[in-house]
Amino acid sequence: MFRIDVFVLSVALVLALLTDRALAQSRQGLIIDGTIVAGFDDNVFRSNVEESDRVIQFVPKISLNGLYGKHNFAFEYVGDFAQYSENSDFNYFQHNFNGFALLDINRTINAQFNFFYQDKIEKPGVNSSLLDDEAEEFNEYTITGLNAALYYGTKRSIGQLVLIFDVNNRDYSNNSQEFRDVDSSAITARFFYNLGDKTRLQLEAGTGDYDYIQNETSIDRSNSELELLLGVTWEATAKTSGVFRVGYKNKEYNSEQFKTISGLSYFFNVEWQPTRYTSFSLGSTKNPNESAQINEGGLFRTTYSIEAQHEITSRTNFLTEYKLYKDEVALFEGNRTDEREEFSVGVGFVINRWLDSKVGYKYLNRTSDLDTFNYTANIFEISLNSSFD
Repeated sequence: MFRIDVFVLSVALVLALLTDRALAQSRQGLIIDGTIVAGFDDNVFRSNVEESDRVIQFVPKISLNGLYGKHNFAFEYVGDFAQYSENSDFNYFQHNFNGFALLDINRTINAQFNFFYQDKIEKPGVNSSLLDDEAEEFNEYTITGLNAALYYGTKRSIGQLVLIFDVNNRDYSNNSQEFRDVDSSAITARFFYNLGDKTRLQLEAGTGDYDYIQNETSIDRSNSELELLLGVTWEATAKTSGVFRVGYKNKEYNSEQFKTISGLSYFFNVEWQPTRYTSFSLGSTKNPNESAQINEGGLFRTTYSIEAQHEITSRTNFLTEYKLYKDEVALFEGNRTDEREEFSVGVGFVINRWLDSKVGYKYLNRTSDLDTFNYTANIFEISLNSSFD
């Protein structure tokens, strides 16, 4: 049984209050939602030494949406608070803020801006490293940044040009992860050519820079990226749509001690809805990623995913998903290959028009050329979610 303490009781009380307020305020542009999750994890550290724990998680969400003339504005706060039963040092309280603006300048020109500040925790097993044996809490970091996009033309135009700008700062605060602090910037240009029948050809070119904060204990991992991609987007029927891009990406480091990584890169995703009650999603990507280990170069990550949803009744739905991540890690001598699997299955229940619940199970597994990176985990969760339109 979970320990009933002040934190859990407060969560339940806040969620109850939010439901009444959200019903009253959602029509005014203010939407307040909340989710409570109770879970069991049989391998919290994602390592060969398995240790189980139980957790209560509370995720409040406050959104304020507005319209000024033809322009859309939004502000969003999302919290993420978790309390563990046995490993209380892993408790976390995260705050995320997002500001969004969509400016409708004229019939052919639009601009989009997204400002954000995010508190994040990095659970073990999701990257190319291991949680340090002496670590008493999850890795914690903040991301602040700006995304901006300028659109010339629309989806219906013969041609559409999109320029995307991205600037952000990532700052780690514990577990001696300072060597991963980085300022990054990128610019991407996408040109779409309308072939008709809801099909568009896409040409994409982009460049980016990762400027790592200098650290006396690590080699400078600053690097630059270049990408060239050609693709197509389509909506063959009302039941099928997809995106496919393929090309070349290159990541070159300032330090000669790291290998340049380059090669084939692609993005693929297909949505298929054979009936009004059933839908499938199939996808795959291959992209370079930053390493999470000190004095280690980057890696190419290939991801495969398949998802299925089925509406059993008007109040009950079934969801299952499988993902496979394959990391090709560039070491000083040779390479290391990690394969990570995620399988999940769940059933959702609609209780009433503003409240639903879900029961789910997730299986995690990683196998590596180095046995120390192997792990298996089983996670069981039950959640309540309030949602208001």
